[in-house]
Amino acid sequence: MEYVGCQVVPYDGMSISTSTVLTEGSYALPNGIFITGDDLVLDMVSIHLDDKGISISGRTNVTILSGYLQNYFYGVIVTDSSDVTILEVDSSTNWVDPNSFSPICQIPPIYRLDINCSPNLADHTNLGGGFFFNNVTNAYLSKCRACQQENGYGTWWGGKEHSSHERFDMYSVTQSTIDSCNATDNTGWGIHLSGSRTNTISNSFFDRNTRSNLGDSAGILLVQGSSDNKILRNSATDCGDGFFIGNEWGIPSDNNVVQGNDCSSAGANAFEATFSTGNHFIENKATSSNYGFWLGYSHDGTIVEGNEISFNKRNGIEIDHGQRNSIQGNFFQGNLKDALFTISIYLMTTLNQQVFSLHIRINLKAGYTVSDNTISGIALGWGIHLIATTASSVFNNAIYSNDKYSRTASADSSCTSVKWAIDPPITGPNIIQGPEIAGNFWNNYLGTDTNGDGLGDTYLPYNNEGNIQTGGDQHPLVL
Repeated sequence: MEYVGCQVVPYDGMSISTSTVLTEGSYALPNGIFITGDDLVLDMVSIHLDDKGISISGRTNVTILSGYLQNYFYGVIVTDSSDVTILEVDSSTNWVDPNSFSPICQIPPIYRLDINCSPNLADHTNLGGGFFFNNVTNAYLSKCRACQQENGYGTWWGGKEHSSHERFDMYSVTQSTIDSCNATDNTGWGIHLSGSRTNTISNSFFDRNTRSNLGDSAGILLVQGSSDNKILRNSATDCGDGFFIGNEWGIPSDNNVVQGNDCSSAGANAFEATFSTGNHFIENKATSSNYGFWLGYSHDGTIVEGNEISFNKRNGIEIDHGQRNSIQGNFFQGNLKDALFTISIYLMTTLNQQVFSLHIRINLKAGYTVSDNTISGIALGWGIHLIATTASSVFNNAIYSNDKYSRTASADSSCTSVKWAIDPPITGPNIIQGPEIAGNFWNNYLGTDTNGDGLGDTYLPYNNEGNIQTGGDQHPLVL
């Protein structure tokens, strides 16, 4: 990047209105530095600023390069601005709420985070850390750090080891990119988007953002209508939740693409998305957590496709009160409900007063598509478990149970109009490389193929020894 600037020694409360290079050194500036001009570059070289960081308000086309910001409530605050670029800035070891280290998480006292908190900079319980953005368009952050604090990035950002929320906190941020950044080891959230749309968060690390008793901590958090974002190829392992869309009493966060992320080893859920529609979870890793995917009340176009969902303590995917979603092409292995009872895919659809109060469209048809999944390592449980789930299609899955005590699938008597096969079959190959796509492969199906077409012809419809209480698979796949 080429620019013309002068080299100066920073001073407390400094106002910068033109491109500037700061003289290398360590400076304690209680009131920080204020950007008061447009179309400028501030190069902080390798200076260290203490007390108050960089403030940008009402500006356009500002670039901040390098530098270390620490011991602030936020290292960088950007409000009411556009076209802001921040490169290789380390804003770590800033504010952390001391209570976030407490093992107590109950009332009183309250040490649980408020995921729907407002952008109030006087809030020292939920906010504070690396970067704070409010009402910003077309920002670009790359190779920045926000570690060991309360939060990293806000539209939000994360931190922990050095007692800080450190994170990115982002309110009403649009058309912006955070790429190749690091917001790890915070006690709150790694990156937090609230009311932020059409952003891209990619190739970044949001690991180990957690606290005692979890307290709604998360690597990546979207709330209050944070829709149409792309969350791509990030790592958010060992967090409270890895990825968290929480909208129980807020505006839904819809139509996000969440692809290629590793959110494993979460204390709660690798991926949680509630009360939302049209979110796509593609080719992610959700292993060794409490739940792989917890998607309660998700509806109308939520897609879970091509994910690795293995060795979770409870269910691989659980959707309570969901409608019209697709679960396809995933790999499940060894998910253990209550450490004893396996359920890889658990769908329950019942009427609930809370659904109506949140204005989610609901009818008596669940409308799920469950297809092309491989489910293995079932021990003392179910591969697919349906309760009150209707008008759905379950086909071309391969389901392997471990022993005589486990079952491949179950569906209670209220699961009407569930199709367990495509009828008539269509030309394949199917999930076990047979010639026709029809029903599912069940390794405990004991029927035979009498005509060599790769489909079972006896014990039809297959109902898993009566565990599918209504109907069954008319065309089970056989090897």
